[in-house]
Amino acid sequence: MEKKSVRYKKRMKENAFIKLPRSLLNSQYFDDPRLFRFVVGLIAMARFVPEERRGTYVSTGQLLTTKKELAEKFSIPRSSLTRILCQLEEEGIIKTEKRTGYDILITVLLSPQSPAPSTMLKEQAGLL
Repeated sequence: MEKKSVRYKKRMKENAFIKLPRSLLNSQYFDDPRLFRFVVGLIAMARFVPEERRGTYVSTGQLLTTKKELAEKFSIPRSSLTRILCQLEEEGIIKTEKRTGYDILITVLLSPQSPAPSTMLKEQAGLL
């Protein structure tokens, strides 16, 4: 029974969907394919179920990684990666916190700013 549950959770994780705000299409990141891939990659890598990893509680919307892992995954030089992380943090896209050793905890702050279309239609119809 335990193995079936683990397989189901793994399959669910691999086939899960993520929401991307449409405002990302109008951002400066959309024009730079490598940077856009990086931002979307961070969103996709963020936890959708809280867990404890390497002694750190990782909440929904966060990921625990190292700069080395990110640089290798996205083929970005480490010097550029540091600059990109600082830029994204200044613009309020992410928040970073240093953890033990080389770990950094990244919180992805992107979320859709407008209500869902179904919510807007219900408001217009006076149902909300």
